Amino acid sequence: MSAALLTNYKKFFYELFNVLDLIVLIVALLEWIIEGQGGDLVALRSIRLLRLLRHNEGFDLLFQAMVRSAPVLMALFCVLLQIMYFFAVVGMDLLQGKLTRENVPQDLDYHTQNYYGLNYDSLVNGLIVQFNLLVVNNWFIVADAACRVTNEGMRAFFIIFYIVGKYQNTST
Repeated sequence: MSAALLTNYKKFFYELFNVLDLIVLIVALLEWIIEGQGGDLVALRSIRLLRLLRHNEGFDLLFQAMVRSAPVLMALFCVLLQIMYFFAVVGMDLLQGKLTRENVPQDLDYHTQNYYGLNYDSLVNGLIVQFNLLVVNNWFIVADAACRVTNEGMRAFFIIFYIVGKYQNTST
């Protein structure tokens, strides 16, 4: 790799796998300098195995399609993040400080399964709840607790977020 870099650096940087190798090498070197031994980032070296796939025409075509679709996927991700941010802020306004051990009835799964970390007490917690709702990870447990500490109309908040979030993901 170093000989290719020194002799013809323009051609070297034109190939994406060479740039990937260089990044992995720099990260591994920095980790070795900082920690003195191979640490958690050693797993990054396994990325170098992707070089084997470049000789396979099917994988090369797949990789090119992924690279071409990255800008569209980033735009989609940004829109989804804005939707999640909006609903997290609304959730903070409606539920901040309400999903606590004192407020949530003891008979709910929210209490028995110790879901108290899924609340709207901060923006980060709200975004985590929104992500759980988006991937349909026991969303009904949080929704039931929110409805019990406020009113049944709160269920509409969770359903609307799910519909908007899923529609946004499937509209492209």
